[in-house]
Amino acid sequence: MYFIHLAFHHMEYGRLLLIWLMHEKGLKYLNVNEQNDKACKFYQKLGFKVIGRSETDAQGLPYPIIHLNYAS
Repeated sequence: MYFIHLAFHHMEYGRLLLIWLMHEKGLKYLNVNEQNDKACKFYQKLGFKVIGRSETDAQGLPYPIIHLNYAS
């Protein structure tokens, strides 16, 4: 899980960090809260595809989670 402070949004830090995680750490899968529409669109814009959905989060709370996979 990572967050970019609101003051640094639209400055490419999120994109650069994600690219670094993909190339240097092998990130291929990620999960995002379905209610976070901006994040969902951000990841999909960078090539991630929806591969599934869960009705609850990891703690069993009613927060739907979207599962994404990087499809290069």
